[in-house]
Amino acid sequence: MAFCDYDRACCCLGQFAGDELTELESDVTELESLRLDLASYFCEDEKTFQLDDCIRLFSTFFDSFIRASQVGVTKHRTAHTAHT
Repeated sequence: MAFCDYDRACCCLGQFAGDELTELESDVTELESLRLDLASYFCEDEKTFQLDDCIRLFSTFFDSFIRASQVGVTKHRTAHTAHT
């Protein structure tokens, strides 16, 4: 009886792992398609374009933009309070 339960559990685990692997493969295929679309959009070489570099670039840009915006707001408030 215990062997039958073990066999059934292994079968279920195998089916679950297979389903997850199929989903992962689909996600990787979609991600690769998006990578190629971005490379084309930014006129980059599809062979060398890396998503992590692109994400890092935009992250750095937006971090710098937010910091600059905060500095601008602070300067504006300081100038405004100095004139009142």
